[in-house]
Amino acid sequence: MSPRKPVVEGTNEIIIDIRLGGIDRRCLIIYEWKKNQRVKAFIGCTKRAVFERWEEKFRDAYQTLKIAG
Repeated sequence: MSPRKPVVEGTNEIIIDIRLGGIDRRCLIIYEWKKNQRVKAFIGCTKRAVFERWEEKFRDAYQTLKIAG
């Protein structure tokens, strides 16, 4: 098991590989954490073979994400 990264205030990213329905997928999890506030999060998953093509599109989608609250 790899060492855990500490959660820092601000925007954080995690990339994980999982297998769903027999297909290898890579997911980009982007979240913004601020003390005493809700967490703003986005998860984008695609086939691992095409992840690099989608990675920047996932980041752009996160930037335009609006959460009602």
